[in-house]
Amino acid sequence: MGVEVILHPVLTTGIDRDVDLAIAKSTAAMFQCYVFDINGLGAGGNGHSAAFDPSGRQLFQADVQHQIIPVEIDLE
Repeated sequence: MGVEVILHPVLTTGIDRDVDLAIAKSTAAMFQCYVFDINGLGAGGNGHSAAFDPSGRQLFQADVQHQIIPVEIDLE
């Protein structure tokens, strides 16, 4: 029994968003779980939210607009 999904809200407005996404990807692979790394927009972040599967594969990456992440996961 371990974690199946990590929801990671961030408010990154700096230029280091690529580093944050690399960490989220490696976290998914290391813990073998889904990771949803959600970044705000405007004053609350610079977007580019992403979802990763347990192997670290990127399932989706948003751009700099409000978006719904169209990812359905199967926890079975």
